[in-house]
Amino acid sequence: KRKGQTRKDPSQLKKQRSVPKSNKSVDKTKAPKPAPAQKTTKATSTKPQTPKTPSVVNPVAPACVSWWKDGTSREPPSCFTRGRDLLSSLFRVDADTFENEYWLKKPYVSHLDNEAREKMLANPNHPIHMLRMADIDGLLHRQHPEPPRFLNDVDVTRYLNGKRESLVDGRGRVDPDEVWKAFKEDSYSIRLVHPQQWHDPLFELCSYLQEYFGFPTGCSSYLTPAKSQGYPPHFDDVEIFVVQLEGKKRWRLYERPDEKTNINARITKEFKQSELGTPFADFVMEPGSVMYFPRGTVHQAVSCDDAYSLHLTFSTYQKHTIYDLLSRAKWNKSQMQLLEAEGIAKTWLHGCLPLNLLENDLVGSKEPVAWKKFQHILTNKEQPLPEKLLTVLQKKAGFLEQAIDSVAQDFYENCLPPVVPPRAKKLDLESIGSKSCRLTARYCARLVNPTPFTGSLEEWDATDPLVEGNLILLSNTSNGRSFSAPPSPHIQVLPCLASSVLQIISAPEEGIPFADLKAVQAEGERMECMLDIIEILWEYLLLT
Repeated sequence: KRKGQTRKDPSQLKKQRSVPKSNKSVDKTKAPKPAPAQKTTKATSTKPQTPKTPSVVNPVAPACVSWWKDGTSREPPSCFTRGRDLLSSLFRVDADTFENEYWLKKPYVSHLDNEAREKMLANPNHPIHMLRMADIDGLLHRQHPEPPRFLNDVDVTRYLNGKRESLVDGRGRVDPDEVWKAFKEDSYSIRLVHPQQWHDPLFELCSYLQEYFGFPTGCSSYLTPAKSQGYPPHFDDVEIFVVQLEGKKRWRLYERPDEKTNINARITKEFKQSELGTPFADFVMEPGSVMYFPRGTVHQAVSCDDAYSLHLTFSTYQKHTIYDLLSRAKWNKSQMQLLEAEGIAKTWLHGCLPLNLLENDLVGSKEPVAWKKFQHILTNKEQPLPEKLLTVLQKKAGFLEQAIDSVAQDFYENCLPPVVPPRAKKLDLESIGSKSCRLTARYCARLVNPTPFTGSLEEWDATDPLVEGNLILLSNTSNGRSFSAPPSPHIQVLPCLASSVLQIISAPEEGIPFADLKAVQAEGERMECMLDIIEILWEYLLLT
């Protein structure tokens, strides 16, 4: 809290900086269980450091790709719809059509005619140029923050005579010359594992798309010499999107031979050619061809006789099913046994969760609002959940909400940081009362209560500003791009500020006026505390 004159008129807020006399308003704190503990520091004592972002190592590679000059009407893109717009533009399909007809249901494939392909390739700003052979060479030679290693960063394999072979065993340091020799002379494929950690265009791609999916999104690139196959026929445990960048590749999609005995498709599985029947789809992808297929779709890809192939695969929704959500809830032993019973856990519960699972915060209600919102995906007339489980989900306040918040916590700890749009360099408190604010990106912050239903928004609004609670603001703007980087620190929020923080989180694209925030209208200590947290949110790139 600040010392000094109380600001009574929100439209006349002035900058009055002083040393805080306490740290009760906003504080970085230890993460709520089961997250790893984070260091407790004074949130207002030091300015947070912007995480260092690994840059593209290869100087020939473009700094970024202009995603928005082709196929979309927005420039700059809306931070609320840019993931959705990017998917629609890149895959040449309306997002509503994709969600209703293909997402989680069946494969989608789109090709270009020769004229459209030539026009695309001639445009240097088109996303088809997001990753090139020169970029792959640069990433193989990467030295910072450390050189690439096999399996972690690079996978070099071939599928020959019904057998998969790896160039090396173990996780040793990559020798780029050895890798290129294996590619050119011995028909090995080169797979870059999660290159979005180091390559700007791929980082932007995955960061935008995770805002659409509401789930961490990663990618891999596959470079295969002519007349070669890198991997055996298999299915994956994720939702797969493919973009053909260079060359040509023949794809065949099959029905799953183990569909009756392995309904869940929770773990990636390989098959022998003799186990597969006739493919239900057989086609060649050329530059600009795109494809999506759901988890569990058996696929086989072979480069054509006359050309090498370079394609990008991005994926999401790993272990993001109804069963995974319910498994996070705090069932007792007998309830958990019912959930895992044969015929229940292996069927419809392994359907994926909706795209809007994390769209609304569930904090601050004493009613089971999560059940009301998501009961349509948790009930099945043909095979209902046992009555004991349904009763708990319907009537036990906080039960399902806690499970969804657990999913959210994993998301914020493991997702990429958002691409922060341009904004003012400094927060001008002298004119703050006449301005508006909103989050810098979709899903960049979420308010959670580690001990849910210990209060309501109405009760918290009336709480004294000196009373602390357990409310935590999760965020991702300070996440690192590499998997080894720490996640963003958690921010403790006073109960009396919860309604105002939720106002900011739910603000539309045009924002909400600062003067309309409940805590600002309350004046006095409550307003002072709100200004403290606004400064913290600004410093952590959460506000624009």
